Amino acid sequence: MTLVGQLVADEDTLDSLRPEWDALAVAGGRPYCSPSWMLAWWKHAAPPGALLRVVVAFDGPRLAAIAPFWVGPGRFGVSDYRMLGAGTAARLEPLAEPGLQTEAAAVFVAELARATPRPRLITFEEMAVSSPWPDLLARAWVGWPRPAIKRGYRISAPVVTLDHASVDHWLGTKSGNFRQQIRRARRQLEAAGARFRLSSDGELGRDLEAFSRLHHGRWEDRGGSAALGANVQRMLEQAGGELLPAGRFRLWCLDADGEIVSAQAFVAAGGEVSYWLGGFDERWAGQRPGLTTLVVAVEDALSRGESRLDLGPGGQDYKFRLADSDEVLERIHVVPPGALAPPLRALLTARRLVSAVAARLPRRVTEPARKLLRASRARST
Repeated sequence: MTLVGQLVADEDTLDSLRPEWDALAVAGGRPYCSPSWMLAWWKHAAPPGALLRVVVAFDGPRLAAIAPFWVGPGRFGVSDYRMLGAGTAARLEPLAEPGLQTEAAAVFVAELARATPRPRLITFEEMAVSSPWPDLLARAWVGWPRPAIKRGYRISAPVVTLDHASVDHWLGTKSGNFRQQIRRARRQLEAAGARFRLSSDGELGRDLEAFSRLHHGRWEDRGGSAALGANVQRMLEQAGGELLPAGRFRLWCLDADGEIVSAQAFVAAGGEVSYWLGGFDERWAGQRPGLTTLVVAVEDALSRGESRLDLGPGGQDYKFRLADSDEVLERIHVVPPGALAPPLRALLTARRLVSAVAARLPRRVTEPARKLLRASRARST
């Protein structure tokens, strides 16, 4: 079998590949690698001046693999190839049919070598450390020396394994204190007339507005949120609208006193459910609306026969109360050979050392800088 590669730089061609592209995302269990998510990001949230550089590989007429890159000036002012959707989701990576990853990587590398601008960096943000793609791309590179692989910051990604017969069986694996808190909170919410519901097509626009309000309300006193700017909100409306009919975009809402007091968003594909973002009304904090909504989402995923619920990057306490395992995500750079490679490798090494030192500083020392950074990002999105 010989795969044939093509570099795609226009949206119309990608639109024609949507069904096969989406099938690869479903087969690989990569919710955020679907064309609905990635192309909505490209339309609404891509940085100014970004260029499409998507590499596709065909086995005859069939799409067998795709590496959905875009390129723009990176942090060091050089051409940095990154995944579509970068900055909005984790676990973004190329897709290939089973057994074709090595051959697909060779096709990707051959097309990238002919691309303009030439890749000086290939960056994967918050990629699973177990992903084979950085090594596959480096090994497939033609010539010597091989590209260097530089690893950056690491972050926890708690996961709920959905191998339980029911939500009660799952709750039975948790601490007695957790079970008691959840059950008490559910009783209090039910006594107040609150109800959980999954947003429907006719409700999605209104529900997303409430979702945005609740999320930003939670972050207002912490320097604001960079995760849900106006551009990303428009992206979410498009991606959510496309994925919702198939049950792959799920906005779980908790209604009480005539308004939404908790909203939590999930994206699904191929048995993998990914928690994206959420928010809740602080006035209801005593009833744990965010945590109880997440438990409802676990119950729903179990009923659908799905295999995992990825709680997303970040080691917050509430995630570990739900999770039964903890995966590690990291930023990975592939640095192709060339005149700029040595200084880039040195800069990336220095950045990792700085990050390692900062991670060991007390939060009271680093939090003021974090707040300023979040506020700056919130203003720019």
